[in-house]
Amino acid sequence: MVWEVAFFIPHRTFPPLQLLVLMANTYFYYEDILLSYVFKLLG
Repeated sequence: MVWEVAFFIPHRTFPPLQLLVLMANTYFYYEDILLSYVFKLLG
């Protein structure tokens, strides 16, 4: 994934806004996994 590769780029090359977008995408990505897991448990 592009976002995983981006973690290996030194932070000084990131504009702050792009870093915020990166963190937001990572958060929503894991939130999607968590939600689908919860829905699977609830049936």
